Amino acid sequence: DMSNGGILRIAGSMTAPNVGTWTPGAGTIEYYGAAQTVYSNTYNNLTISGSGTKTISSVTINGNFTNNGTLTAGTGTVTFNGSSAQTIGGSSSTTFYNLTINNSNGVTLGTSESVSGTLTLTSGKVTTGDYKLTLGTGTGTLGTLSPANPSSSSYIAGNFERWFAVATNSDFVIFPVGTATSFKPVGIKFTTAPTAGGKILVTSYISDPQTHNTSNLNDAGYTIDRFSNQVWWQITPTTLTGGTYKIELGAYNIDGVSPSNYKKLRVLKRADSSSLWTLSGTHADASGSNTEPLVTRSGLSGFSQFGIGGNAADGNTLTTSVSPVQLASLTSSITGRNVSL
Repeated sequence: DMSNGGILRIAGSMTAPNVGTWTPGAGTIEYYGAAQTVYSNTYNNLTISGSGTKTISSVTINGNFTNNGTLTAGTGTVTFNGSSAQTIGGSSSTTFYNLTINNSNGVTLGTSESVSGTLTLTSGKVTTGDYKLTLGTGTGTLGTLSPANPSSSSYIAGNFERWFAVATNSDFVIFPVGTATSFKPVGIKFTTAPTAGGKILVTSYISDPQTHNTSNLNDAGYTIDRFSNQVWWQITPTTLTGGTYKIELGAYNIDGVSPSNYKKLRVLKRADSSSLWTLSGTHADASGSNTEPLVTRSGLSGFSQFGIGGNAADGNTLTTSVSPVQLASLTSSITGRNVSL
């Protein structure tokens, strides 16, 4: 019983006959010996240290997890099930086999982490900060997201990365991303296969994308004279090249969306934060609802930054209008027969 806290350091092996049962209490169990197997049980704080390689099976962690050593994932499930905020960190990144997040108070990353098997988002946000959470470990091990379409009750607040093979997708591959206060998911569906597989990293922002267009955009006869300064996404590939894809952007709970014309919202694209919004690909009507529209576009290639546009005449006033160039002053002079303006 470690109800009074403290640290129990384990240098040898633990097996069921000589372990019995412990109550995790408020203490820390630290595995710091040579090759060890982390015993299946419920821990408060769990720490991995020392030079030996540890193998982790199925465990539940109510407190914090710290990896300062070398850990092999095994084939078990690590469940974060605390009643207060938890952290995953240490000096070493961890590749979990299965990882389950079930803490309404959230889990914060202190290092970048990976999941090779199934990432289950049951309750609470995973806050990545400057780090990232990666699902899959290669083009042959893509990992599985459960549920396939997570909700606002559990998502990645920050940077989420997924592996893609050289293949098309029968359905959208979901990135359940958002910020500390808002769920803004992204779906990517390759309709022609990439030429090289790799990872795609997605981050969403609920801030003004800054650079403002100075003229309307024309989308096959449809005018776009508004864009939202409440959401944008950065999508960055690593090694993945080529392919054509369809995208869904979850423009959830943004201002100025028409209840009847939200399907006309447009996906905007630009190279970087100093570039103007442009159009590429072909519009497809949004699905969902006016409060949770999935704004869709097909026939896209290459990844960069994405935003949401609309037309005020349809009721999609959004939050920012196109800023036209206005005449500030006009002077003239005459030189011979010429007039200089």
